[in-house]
Amino acid sequence: MSEYLEGFITLIGAGLLVVISFVQLKSLSQQNSRDIDELKLKLEEARQAIQKNYESSLRGEGEVKQNAIKIENLEGKMETAFQLLNNHPKDILALRNKFDDYERKNGK
Repeated sequence: MSEYLEGFITLIGAGLLVVISFVQLKSLSQQNSRDIDELKLKLEEARQAIQKNYESSLRGEGEVKQNAIKIENLEGKMETAFQLLNNHPKDILALRNKFDDYERKNGK
């Protein structure tokens, strides 16, 4: 009888080890699933931040190009104004004097 009892106890011990191992495996599996879900959320947040930064950089690049065009236009206008000033200094001076007289008469 002790042989049967010893075999039975060994079988129950092995069964308990299987149950304990299964419970631990299930617990670890659930924890890993939660960790994966959290990482997916963080990944999505990071992806959205990258997308936002990319779109922002594209807008900034467009604004830089527009500013370069405006600068080129202003440089051209300034060159034209200086050429007019150099070519017709007496006319420009006369216009300036007329403007100053106008301001003096009309109180700025």
